[in-house]
Amino acid sequence: MISSNPAADSLVSTIEVPHNMVPESVMYMKEGFLYPYIKNGPKRRQEKKNYFARNGAAIYITKTDIINTGILGERIIPYPMNEEHSIDIHHYEDLIKVENISLNR
Repeated sequence: MISSNPAADSLVSTIEVPHNMVPESVMYMKEGFLYPYIKNGPKRRQEKKNYFARNGAAIYITKTDIINTGILGERIIPYPMNEEHSIDIHHYEDLIKVENISLNR
């Protein structure tokens, strides 16, 4: 859901991060053993926060008085998009995925 908030500095297109890729699920390896990336992790899916990441569509809208300090301000509202509309083409496989989506419409 897109919110309209006059206090926002910026809007950015986002996709929700899958629950198995959030910080509470991430682990690192040291000397052959896995350890939680953050304290008290990993957690059950029901206990995890919802996280969002900027997506491949790269929609950025920022107020002009903020743009001199960076792409986004401090009060950012999301423009949620689904996975199909968020594909970021970095590899040949990404291009094939987009091609398949286009052909199946």
